[in-house]
Amino acid sequence: FFSDQDIPIGVGLGYSFMLLGSDLFIYLFILIFPGIGQALSEARYNEACYMAATRYKTAISTLLYKKSLRLSNASRQQNSVGEIVNMLSVDIENISALILYGHEMWAAPILLIVTIVLLYQLLGWPIFVGLSVILVLFPITAWTGIKMSHYGEKLMAIKDERTKMMTEVLQGMRIIKFFSW
Repeated sequence: FFSDQDIPIGVGLGYSFMLLGSDLFIYLFILIFPGIGQALSEARYNEACYMAATRYKTAISTLLYKKSLRLSNASRQQNSVGEIVNMLSVDIENISALILYGHEMWAAPILLIVTIVLLYQLLGWPIFVGLSVILVLFPITAWTGIKMSHYGEKLMAIKDERTKMMTEVLQGMRIIKFFSW
């Protein structure tokens, strides 16, 4: 090509773009294909987890509501309807969250160890500065979580009182309506 002067420059540029383009497509395929595969597999995983959580949630709520209908009068006197409904809904949501995010309990430590090893191979000792910052901030995060849990318990007590009050109001309205007062 270089020795023949009669060939136009466009042919040489075309050959160079084809060579560059073929490598470019290979590199793009190597960069993009794993991301697409990861996105598709995560979408399928999330769909399976949400389907399982919905099935378990439906089954457990059905069983618990059937059980609540068979409670004796002595058992019903111990807890109000509002408390029972709140316990059912909160417990069912907690079980659903466990199904959705339970795998993180074993996957997160493995991911953390692999990430630390790869970062150490890439950056060296400076990663320990970042790890020390995380370890120093961990107690603050734990304290914040404990406080939020405490406030969540207070909120549940308030919800129980509100539900109890609304149940009493509705029962009072039913009695007034029944006697046509």
